[in-house]
Amino acid sequence: MTVIETADGFVVVDGAATLAGPFPTNAEAWRAADRLEGSPISPAEKRADWISTKILSAGPAPRRPAKAIRKFADTGAIPGNLSRKEKREAKKQRKAENRLKINGQAGL
Repeated sequence: MTVIETADGFVVVDGAATLAGPFPTNAEAWRAADRLEGSPISPAEKRADWISTKILSAGPAPRRPAKAIRKFADTGAIPGNLSRKEKREAKKQRKAENRLKINGQAGL
């Protein structure tokens, strides 16, 4: 198995049969030849291949139903349709209420 240069680029050949290619660079053609032979690849490349196969085999992330999103909005979080100033004030109010609860229970 060897790499030769053609008019289209570099190809991997074995005798008269073209196994892979054309590749734009000689290095890419040799990397393909190494993979076809089963030669070990660099640890970083192995890790990247493993991660990409894991991600691609998992498929798309499941969508959350609208009902779950509405439930989250009812948990006492600050609504998203307020201005920055209103959100800041709501956050301060919530913190003050929590302080009162904590201090009120500590005195019991």
